[in-house]
Amino acid sequence: MTLPFKTTTSFILLLFLNISLLFAQDIITSGRIRISIAKNANGISISSIKDNGIELLNTTQDPALFTLFIHNSNTNSDETISALSNWGAVAISTNGGNATITLSNPTNVNLAPTLTSIITISTDNEKSSWDLAVTGLGNTCSLMDVVFPQLNIRANGNDTFLYPLYSGQLTKNPGAGIDYSNGIYPRGWTTTMQFLSYYNANYGMYFGFHDPNASIKDFNIKNENGGVRIKCTIPATDKTEKGNDWEMPGHFELDLYNGDWYDAALIYKEWVSTSAEYWPTESAARTARQHSIGDIGIWLTNYIAIDGTPAQNQGYMQTAVNFYDFPVGWHIYEWNAYKFDHFYPNFFPEIDGLDNMVANIQDNNEGTVVMPYINGRIWDTGIGGNDPGDAEAAVYFNNEGLAAAVKNSDGSFRKDGNFANNVWATMCPTQTNWQNILIDAANKITNDNRIGSKAVYLDMVAAAGAIQCMDKTHGHTLGGGSYWRDGYVQMLEKIHTTLPIDRFITVEGGCDYLVDQVDGFMIGGWQTRDQVPAWQVIYTGKVQLIATKTGTNLYDNQAFYGRLSQGFAYGVQTGRQSLFLPIGPNATPQKQMAANYTRSLGRMRYKLRNFMSYGEMKRPLKINGNIPTITYDVIDWGGSRGIITITNPAIRKTVWQNKNEVIVLFANGRIQSPIGVEGGNIDFSFDFNKEEYGLVGNLTIQEITPTAEGAIENASGNTFPKDVSLANLGLVAYKITGEGVLSVASENTPSLTIYPNPSSNSFTIDYIDKIENVQIFNTLGQIVLETVPENKKIDITTLSKGFYLITLWSEGKKHTVKFIKK
Repeated sequence: MTLPFKTTTSFILLLFLNISLLFAQDIITSGRIRISIAKNANGISISSIKDNGIELLNTTQDPALFTLFIHNSNTNSDETISALSNWGAVAISTNGGNATITLSNPTNVNLAPTLTSIITISTDNEKSSWDLAVTGLGNTCSLMDVVFPQLNIRANGNDTFLYPLYSGQLTKNPGAGIDYSNGIYPRGWTTTMQFLSYYNANYGMYFGFHDPNASIKDFNIKNENGGVRIKCTIPATDKTEKGNDWEMPGHFELDLYNGDWYDAALIYKEWVSTSAEYWPTESAARTARQHSIGDIGIWLTNYIAIDGTPAQNQGYMQTAVNFYDFPVGWHIYEWNAYKFDHFYPNFFPEIDGLDNMVANIQDNNEGTVVMPYINGRIWDTGIGGNDPGDAEAAVYFNNEGLAAAVKNSDGSFRKDGNFANNVWATMCPTQTNWQNILIDAANKITNDNRIGSKAVYLDMVAAAGAIQCMDKTHGHTLGGGSYWRDGYVQMLEKIHTTLPIDRFITVEGGCDYLVDQVDGFMIGGWQTRDQVPAWQVIYTGKVQLIATKTGTNLYDNQAFYGRLSQGFAYGVQTGRQSLFLPIGPNATPQKQMAANYTRSLGRMRYKLRNFMSYGEMKRPLKINGNIPTITYDVIDWGGSRGIITITNPAIRKTVWQNKNEVIVLFANGRIQSPIGVEGGNIDFSFDFNKEEYGLVGNLTIQEITPTAEGAIENASGNTFPKDVSLANLGLVAYKITGEGVLSVASENTPSLTIYPNPSSNSFTIDYIDKIENVQIFNTLGQIVLETVPENKKIDITTLSKGFYLITLWSEGKKHTVKFIKK
């Protein structure tokens, strides 16, 4: 049958309109970034992201930018709707580098017709900020979880992906295989920070989840269809409540850059230091605590009740302190009169004589501290164990602990861990009665009228992941939100008010969401393969990392020395060493070697504490030479929990700076030379360029080893080479001192100088181009001064003493400089 001309024309026109709509593209661009948004009849997708014309997305796949998981209480059905389809109305508004995408009127009859999703994307040269809001859920629907964003990027080989496992883990050639799942944040074993990055020789992509309050979220990275899929799942706040309209916590930041993992870490540092609630605020009290912990050279550990009386343990420790001849930390377990699995968290009473033991060690050995263990997360339910006190513990939990425990959606308490065959309950950190138990315990431990320790350790607090608590009686948002951090902040702030000014708090794990509240993180298990110190680049000088999990009685094992050398070079205080390692006149040669090596590490750390505890980690230097590798097996604590084989360079290296002094540090972790190789030294060299560190004038260079400081050499000019020959298990640092420091400008603005810095009254900006605007931010990210300077001079007499960030705008470009008001 032949259609009439008018009908045929209408059909063709409608088809043309649908095809045009199918391929409609809205483009936003600013500088080097160009984002294309594809619009179809009932949804949208991000069809292209380009960096100066280079396509960054894997265009063979078009994943949903977001997916909403919604529960309808009337139909008792679970529904999903994504950005790709099932929207009755689609609108895109663009304005230069900005876009607003509105998706509304869903076609799914089980969703409220008023449901609306609004995506906003703004670009600024190499940066882009993405947000999502969900409104109009109505009186029958509850938003449960949100996947946003979800992108599939190109990964063509000769490339690397960085994800926040431990201090930062690299996967090379991620398109051929990468699986970073269960990346729950905050969680110190698997997700320690809120950023990821991809880079190759031509460009880098930084993926930052710039959430200043550290809300719960879950990262998932997977190779897919020849690319790499990046996915973040965010539990909605009040997720079981009807009509729980939602707005993304913070922003998703997709930035383009050139460089590697170090450059990506600097981008995160720039954000976190100006905007995150958890960036530490400088104070006299915090400085005192940081020096109390930062001056420690090594940490020893043992179990008091198992290893004898407090008086006997004091003797063991005094022998160890005498051997190590620098400040030592003593991490003690089993100091309670009760066993760990009996009536926990009833920590007290302590063993008789513990207070005298603590006082004698701390008072007679300057800088040495005793740090007792308590658990900051779990409660013994009295279920499942075989302790005579289980029945009593069950009554205690039901009467005192159950109400404050994390609850599942069915009202049951959340079970956690399996210690001594007991069932433990995860405690919600927002609950006052749980907070008060830990506050009281910390006070008794550190109070000179009770135990008098100079530190307290709260286990699991920054290690185990945040849990979605669904107990409405707790007063926090249900499921998602920042209440996990909020609760611990309330508790830790109260603990600090009860402690003497120099008493410090450490916690297990290295999740950054509590950097502002604690003084140290015990990060056993961070020494593994393909690891980089991205965490340390960001937070060194703000908080201390302690402990290196090496196992016991493995003193002739390459794993012991390989992990210790890596942890040391990466700025971690050597820890979790046996109290009895340096003790015993009949010790085996292997044990003597291990004791001497840990002493060398501690001596070196103590000598270099101004850099490794209070300075900044800089970009690692490239070294010249054939560096052998070492291979050993370890437990993959944050991943599979199984045994993995590591092959690392025998030479570990880092660079640290404190004002006009820089140290270049090397640690040889090889236990012995391969058969047939003469000697034990590894020879290599490095080239030093003072301009990279802002050093001015002539330089002095001094070699530092655990037992000696070498003669001072002089160097002129901007660069100089240095040859190094380092013995097996050798340690060496080269301290390079300039006559001054040019500025503390960020690496991407070397032409910008502020002087004098520090200053008490004013400073002058030395910048060649016209300055359009200057903003000064405090450590909370608040603007404390904004001006257009006359003669490039800024009056700062009204500012308080402390650390500031100065943002300068010139010709549409932003530059950031650090500044200290003295």
